[in-house]
Amino acid sequence: MTVNEQIKEAVREQMFRKRLNQSEVARQLNLTPQALSKTLRRGEMPETWGRLLELLDLELIAVPKERQQ
Repeated sequence: MTVNEQIKEAVREQMFRKRLNQSEVARQLNLTPQALSKTLRRGEMPETWGRLLELLDLELIAVPKERQQ
């Protein structure tokens, strides 16, 4: 799985956990649902970043933030 695919998967999973659909997320980001859909389908990190992370044995991980009370 590529870095782009991992990020998209993490975003989709978190949206599911938070029970947010694309229309709701788009509204909160002040985007059209179509723009968000395009981002989730095609949005990509520049290829160089993926190659750089691979070269340095690094991975970009999207994890839920811890809430402080």
